[in-house]
Amino acid sequence: MTGFGYDLATAADSLYNNLGIDCTGGDYTGSATNADNNGSSDATALGTTVFTNLTASSLFKNTTAGSEDIHLLDTATIKDAGASVPVSYDGEGTTRPQGSAIDIGADEVAVASAGGVKRYRKRITQ
Repeated sequence: MTGFGYDLATAADSLYNNLGIDCTGGDYTGSATNADNNGSSDATALGTTVFTNLTASSLFKNTTAGSEDIHLLDTATIKDAGASVPVSYDGEGTTRPQGSAIDIGADEVAVASAGGVKRYRKRITQ
């Protein structure tokens, strides 16, 4: 997995609960006065509470090229580790938080319902 990281243009930028993994040129560049609870595969995550040296295989369900499933594992260290921000849904429409805190990154691990089946919601907008 290779991609481009976060490049903050000014220190006035805010960056909370983001994840950069195996990015070309570093996961984060620049600085931000308002940054916390970010994660990276190198040591560039910004903020006071950071998660560094993370690996894709320890966070995501499947990292095999062509079969990627980048939903967070229930055991991911960034699960329930995010800062409290006014974001009610993840990228798929799952309500945030599902556990004791928001998960870092775009995906919120859905908590199993009473029947033991995880429910995923997708918000549709027109």
